[in-house]
Order: sequence, then structure tokens, then C-alpha cells
Amino acid sequence: MDRDELISEDEAKALLEASQEDVPPPPGSVQDFDFGASGRILRGSLPALELIHERLCANLTGDLTQRLHRPVSVTSEPARAVTFSDYANELSQPASLNVIDIAPRGATAMVALESDVVSAVVDVFFGGKGTPAPRSSRSRFTASEERLARTVVEAIITAMQRAWEPVEAIQASIKKTETNPHFVPVAMPSETVYVARFPLQFGGEPAPGAIHLVLPGELIEPFRDMAALASGRGEASEEWRTALEQDVRDAELELRTVFAEAEVSLGDLLRLAPGDVLPVEPAGQVVMFSGETPVFRGHFGVSRGKNAVKVTSSFRREH
Repeated sequence: MDRDELISEDEAKALLEASQEDVPPPPGSVQDFDFGASGRILRGSLPALELIHERLCANLTGDLTQRLHRPVSVTSEPARAVTFSDYANELSQPASLNVIDIAPRGATAMVALESDVVSAVVDVFFGGKGTPAPRSSRSRFTASEERLARTVVEAIITAMQRAWEPVEAIQASIKKTETNPHFVPVAMPSETVYVARFPLQFGGEPAPGAIHLVLPGELIEPFRDMAALASGRGEASEEWRTALEQDVRDAELELRTVFAEAEVSLGDLLRLAPGDVLPVEPAGQVVMFSGETPVFRGHFGVSRGKNAVKVTSSFRREH
């Protein structure tokens, strides 16, 4: 077969032009830029928002641990800017999509729980390890999944309000819940939203899927004026470090102490009734925990007529 029959002169020219598209343009030349391009990572450009999300993770970790009766860890990934249409198209369905009203801003945000997260939360709540149920063709969640998904969303809203307090007092509430992103009135398809992803761990094991927090541009843009605080130049950098240090010192932690433990058989446990007495031996030394992390050792006693723990030493991490 003749070469000319395989490819024409016009086709060869088009291939040569395409092969040169990746060649860097000459210095100083004008370059095309797509302002509608999505997926821009905002790491470092919005330090105030990153700090809010760090506080949100800390608050949500404690709340979900208490609600699910299992150690939970929540982390955050950098927010990214994307058109709402692109985000809706990339989101797997079904998902628990919760429209959130934010007052007094009058803004609308969204908390999205991937289906694997919802299924894993149900598994943990009923004593499992956080293994999601096998995927199926169903387009809706069960009643148990909907109820526990709402419990998680309520915890996120509480954590979100507390995380925003140092910046602005907001009140968030659930407006509606959907499973199809195209039915969620968060933004116009061409409008930019900011999506932050929050992976979970149950008992130290990474959970499948993640929680998404979708914020409108009107809620985020004011933070751009604060970007200079993280620029690392002059007084702004020092002011930022001082504010960050103070915020960390003001963070609230819940402490708990186990004073005594008793071992009983399952049969004895099932036979327990009101009025029964379990003999226990109080420990001479107790450990104080923050979440599941031991922080202090101490002795149980009484101070000013109230039960108290006297701190005798602290746990120090080895570096």
C-alpha cells in the first residue's frame, strides 16, 4: 500500500501541529488562559479557611466518636475551586446531599456523604468495623442509612458552627436532602464552588469514601483579603503566627477518666437488674484521656466537696 494512501498531506500537517502543542511558548509571548478551567487547588492560598477546616475536623472527630461509640478520626484535604456542573457530574450516585442554609450570610452550602461513607457509618453503628455494603443498582438509601446520615450531618453542622466562631458567628440548618446533585439548589451550573474533602478513619483504619463540604463563592471570597497573613512577609506573618498560637491554646478538649473497671461474664451481664451491685476495686492511679489519647496520670480524691483528680504526671510523646 502506498504511503500517500495511508495519510494525506493535510492530515500529516495536522499531526505535526498537534505534536507541537506541548512545546513551551517563547518567554514574553502571550499565552492563552482558560478562566473557566476547574479543579484549581487552593492549598496555602486561603489560610483562614484551612484553619477553620482544621478546627472542624477536631470538633467532628470528638462528636462522631461519641455518637458512634467508636474511635473516629476526621482529616481535611485542601479545598478546590470547580464549577458546580463539573462537581455534580463527577459525584457518584446515590449520595446523601444535604442543602445547608447559613445565616446571617443568606448563603447556601451543601454537605455530601458518599454512599460508601453512609454504608460504613451504619456498619460501625451496629458494631462492625466500617465495611460498606456491596454496591447495588438501587438509587435510594434505606431508612437506617437516612437516619444515621442525618446524624452525621447534624454533627458536621455543629462542628462547622464552632469552627467558624473565631471568624464569624453563623447559624447553619438543614434545608432539604436529595440523592441527585442536579436537584440541589446550591449554585448555578456555571458558578464556581469550593469543595473540601474530609476522609474518615474508624478505629485507625481508613474508611472508604469521604465527606464533602461544598461552599459557595460568596462565602469564601472574603477570605482572599486575609491571604497576606500567610505570605510569610513582615508583620503579617508574625500576626498570623500569633493568632494561630492563641487559637490553638483556646481550643476546648473534653477529658475523661476511668476510675474502676469490672469483668463479668455475658450471662451475669444479661441477668443484671436495677439494684444489683458490682464489686469493684478503685485504682490507686488513674489515667485521664482526651478522646482515646492518654494525656495525664493522677489520683482520685475530693476537692472543695467535689470529686476530683489530682494530676501527678503527663504523657509526653517521644520524638
